[in-house]
Amino acid sequence: MESQSNSKQKIEIIKKNGSKQRDDVKLSLLIVSTLMDLILSGKTIYPKEGFISHIYIDDKGEEKVEKISVNTIMMWIKRNNIIPETGEVLRDVLDKKRKVYSTDRLEKRRKKLLDDADREIKRTLNIRSNVCVRDNSGNKVIDKDTGGFVRTENPQLLKIKVDTAKFVKERLDPKNWGKIEKKEVKNMSPFSLADLRKAKREKDGIYTGNEA
Repeated sequence: MESQSNSKQKIEIIKKNGSKQRDDVKLSLLIVSTLMDLILSGKTIYPKEGFISHIYIDDKGEEKVEKISVNTIMMWIKRNNIIPETGEVLRDVLDKKRKVYSTDRLEKRRKKLLDDADREIKRTLNIRSNVCVRDNSGNKVIDKDTGGFVRTENPQLLKIKVDTAKFVKERLDPKNWGKIEKKEVKNMSPFSLADLRKAKREKDGIYTGNEA
């Protein structure tokens, strides 16, 4: 961690609205880094304790802990205070970090859902649809010739496996297994069937009854 000097030279900072930032504002890039770390870790910058702990190294190389009041942080944001080292507005920087955290969280949730779906698909594909036949008492039926259990395909389980397999194939191999869209075939001829029949009769020399 970098050192934080109490004897920093005061720099005149002008906000975006043209007003001058107060000289006694203790906002620094190191404090902003602490705020960003809290946001990216999913924690609030307004804890119920009423302050955040900002750790820094002083000019003597000793680690120090400074408590920053929640009210102070809120006023910095409300007044659109500028970060002296970067010239950025504190509010804008924190909003960007919140968006980054939100995007990362959504991506993690998306990945977890995909992993869960993959696991369930694999489990479904591995379901054994060939099951033992049972009698009216629920006991497994034994084949008298082989001594083994009589087995048969469970149509419901088999359908679930087949539907799941088709779903996977359509997603992973859409070129060969993608759904084919049905296209409506339209009659491009501008003539009606009645017109065609009339023309044929006239060609064959058959009287249509419409001649003058």
